[in-house]
Amino acid sequence: MPHLFRTVGLFCATIAATPAWAQDTPPSTPAQIYTGSMAGGQGTLKLVQTGDETFAEVAVVGDTCAGSAEGAAAHHGNTWVITTDPEYNGQSCRITFRMGAHGVVGSEEQNCAPYHNGACAFTHAQLARTAQ
Repeated sequence: MPHLFRTVGLFCATIAATPAWAQDTPPSTPAQIYTGSMAGGQGTLKLVQTGDETFAEVAVVGDTCAGSAEGAAAHHGNTWVITTDPEYNGQSCRITFRMGAHGVVGSEEQNCAPYHNGACAFTHAQLARTAQ
């Protein structure tokens, strides 16, 4: 029986010593990050591409409010459209960001009130690209 415990111990030590890069983890992809103003506060848009899909995180923080949403992002011409899973009342929040030469030059939203309070919104974005 002691031999079995030594064998199991060696097996566990081998697994623990395996470098993280040798495990099945997808390579990290740099994010496109935009920061600036949105209705009611300071906003951030983060776009991360993994394979053929792009994922987005959107946040806004003001003096009396805060909000965030995340979901799939689709690129259409000069716009990015972010759509959340239908968490509230079976409806998705949809945010459309219009892109300009140096970042986001405007945005609109549909069905996004549950993701922020009345003093903040994901609209009227003026965001400059700050990373990758």
